Amino acid sequence: MKRFVLVSTVISAALVLNSTVFAAEPVKQQPKAATTAPAVEQNKEKRTIFNFRNELGLTDKQVEAMKALVNKLQEGIKEKTKNLEVLRKELVTMIQNRDKLAAIKSKIQNLANIQADISYFDIEISRKIEDVLTAQQLKKWKDIQKIVRDQIGKDNKPK
Repeated sequence: MKRFVLVSTVISAALVLNSTVFAAEPVKQQPKAATTAPAVEQNKEKRTIFNFRNELGLTDKQVEAMKALVNKLQEGIKEKTKNLEVLRKELVTMIQNRDKLAAIKSKIQNLANIQADISYFDIEISRKIEDVLTAQQLKKWKDIQKIVRDQIGKDNKPK
């Protein structure tokens, strides 16, 4: 049961952090290629849409709107994470006390519902952030994300 809770926590965290706001993890070594965005290649630590402000041509108003959305996301996740922590502790106690299986199942479902809410909220905010961008900016942002993620995939393959 502890393994289930741990796995679901890891999956939930992965979903939450896979927001449109984040391009990817830091890039290790990136070969020069015609399809590589210059900003990605020049600064391997750039990770969020805000770091690509110049490349995307973001206005101050766009940045301000997106930062407000990111703050809303972070606050929502923070609140829901607190709820998850409480429910997880309750679940462990229930298991240790050998509570009725129906009650344990209900607690697990409550945990899963909160994790689903976090994932949905992340997607909802990501779409609102995308709505702040022009069509051209959105296309360029998706291209940057693809380049970075493809490179990370190559870097993480067994050699």
